[in-house]
Amino acid sequence: MNSYYNIHLSIILFCLFFSTQAQYLKVNHNTHTPQELIEDIFINSGCITNINITHTAGGNFSDGDKSFGYFERNGSNFPFEDGIVLSTGKLKNVEGPNDSLSDDDAPNWGSDPDLENALNEYTTTNATVIEFEFTPQLTSAIQFRYIFASEEYQANDESTCIYSDLFAFLIRPTTSTQYQNIALVPGTNTPVKVTTVHPDIPGHCSAINETYFGQFNPQGFSNAAINFNGQTAVLTATAQVVANTTYKIKLAIADEHNARYDSAVFLEGNSFNINSADLGPDLTGENALCQGTTHTLSPLNITGTPTNYTWYKIEGNTETELSNGPQESQLAITQPGEYKVEISYNGCTTTDTVLVEYATDANLKDEVTLYQCHFPDEENEFNLTNTTSIILNGNTNYTLQGFYPSYQDAENKENEIDTPSNVLVTANRSFYLRLENTNGCYAIKEIKTILVVTPQEDPYYQAPKYCLNSGESLRIYAGMLGNSTNYTYLWDSGEKTPYLDITSPGSYEVTVTSSSNVDGRTYYCSIRKVIEVGSSEIANLDYTISGKVSNQQVEIFATGIGDYEYALDQKSNYQDSPIFRNLSAGKHTVYVRDKNGCGIASVSFYIVTFNNFFTPNADGINDVWRLGGIELGKSPIEKIIIFDRFGKILTAFDTYGSWDGTYRGKPMPANDYWYAIYYKDGSVKKGNITLLR
Repeated sequence: MNSYYNIHLSIILFCLFFSTQAQYLKVNHNTHTPQELIEDIFINSGCITNINITHTAGGNFSDGDKSFGYFERNGSNFPFEDGIVLSTGKLKNVEGPNDSLSDDDAPNWGSDPDLENALNEYTTTNATVIEFEFTPQLTSAIQFRYIFASEEYQANDESTCIYSDLFAFLIRPTTSTQYQNIALVPGTNTPVKVTTVHPDIPGHCSAINETYFGQFNPQGFSNAAINFNGQTAVLTATAQVVANTTYKIKLAIADEHNARYDSAVFLEGNSFNINSADLGPDLTGENALCQGTTHTLSPLNITGTPTNYTWYKIEGNTETELSNGPQESQLAITQPGEYKVEISYNGCTTTDTVLVEYATDANLKDEVTLYQCHFPDEENEFNLTNTTSIILNGNTNYTLQGFYPSYQDAENKENEIDTPSNVLVTANRSFYLRLENTNGCYAIKEIKTILVVTPQEDPYYQAPKYCLNSGESLRIYAGMLGNSTNYTYLWDSGEKTPYLDITSPGSYEVTVTSSSNVDGRTYYCSIRKVIEVGSSEIANLDYTISGKVSNQQVEIFATGIGDYEYALDQKSNYQDSPIFRNLSAGKHTVYVRDKNGCGIASVSFYIVTFNNFFTPNADGINDVWRLGGIELGKSPIEKIIIFDRFGKILTAFDTYGSWDGTYRGKPMPANDYWYAIYYKDGSVKKGNITLLR
């Protein structure tokens, strides 16, 4: 039908203009009289006569505005190109965007009793009414399209479940007083209202007749063509009429209870007609015909007895007649274009047009490749549904039919994939998408799924510590499994090698990338790693010697930030403990090695031995007290002093001297005596010995 063609064009225009700026519905209350609104804008049929306005009512606003008038799409996304709008508020507040509350009132603006009686609602106000009479010349159905919009549509708000303004399309023969309301939810006797047509309102009420709900237009939504919070889908009102009978139609809308939260009803221009020359919806987009097929155009729902059919093809402003005659009720076509039928009856003529396209693969992508990074022996989830819009590439002739594991399955429509949004893939393979239109045309396109192995990290790799004492560079690696040449590398410093030479500890970042070449195209997967490099150093050493003369031990004190281990007298057999026990007399060296490889430090010391008693009785055994374990010429000792318990010095001698138990040549009595050993490094060791007689 012609109206579908107009919608098709307006959608194209909307797409073109939207990229620059949003467009909004435009209204005007003074470009057309009520008679012109109905006769010239609303009604589109040569088989409807005697069209007369009998009554109008609406708001009497101080600024001269009205509550009904003409609207046009104005490049917006509104479904209708033009038409009539009736509102419970000012007409100027109908225009988008939805950036304010339409909430108007006017003095002495009352209700409409016919509207209230028809809906059994008796608390309305601010009623806008257009009433007219007409006479159909055919016994058939009249119909027109409309949209109801309201501020009382509130997304996620319980008011949507409770409140609604009222409207009705009331029709009756002029010989009757009983109106029939034809503004109903399709297939029911339920009046269309906010509370009878809406989606689910979470926590408040379930969806009801949601199929016929259009959309919410949130406050501040700049793309809303109209200034209302929500609207229905396009609906169709229809009523059976008898030829040559005059009917009265009352189009009425009113606020419920008070003037708050306005509503409006939009009547599509040229949609009021006798359903006699209906060629059906345009055969475009997903309804396009298949290439190479012949299609027969035939008017739907013919009533009465037509006296003649005339078919035309429209090209620009030129109409070329294709066939003419009382038996030419059908037209076979093989070419795209706009076609028109003119059906004549005794005394009137009805017409309709239909736009025909032949489905084409133009713009369709032959294939789409999806790829993911992949860990070996794991499954990857692919969402095939993401490819539909890519393959369609703006082609409106087709819609998705399904996804299949093979081309043959797609051809036969067998083994359709149940969950295309979650397909598991373990190796490179293809799937197939089947596109169709409502006329059975189809196209099959390939979806390739590619798996690129993700660079594999070595879970055991740990970067070495940087030796603060070395002053040299340290080489660290990216720490990957397998052959390093399988990957490319990019360190944050710009180097592109598998390793990096550094001169300080810290955090070093590298991007490691693997690649896979499939059908001449290279795919990449990357990971980013942070290599942490700690620090270490060679130890600084000190020690203490403790224990009895017969069982002395040394404890090494290693200071530094390294992790150290210890060995006695040779650079082998390292241990974690810094303590060595049961040391023999003489010189010893302890080697301290940093486990992080920062070097070996060493420290040497002497273990000095002596008896705890001596017996100066000239028997040749323990006749003197002296030190042992000192290598000749390598003594660390400066001197030794012997004194009694009162601190009186009895004798002094060097490392290799001795005491025979006398003082100034006289034997000292048996008793305990004390010694002090003075080392060359300034340390002193004190203890006691026993002289026996």
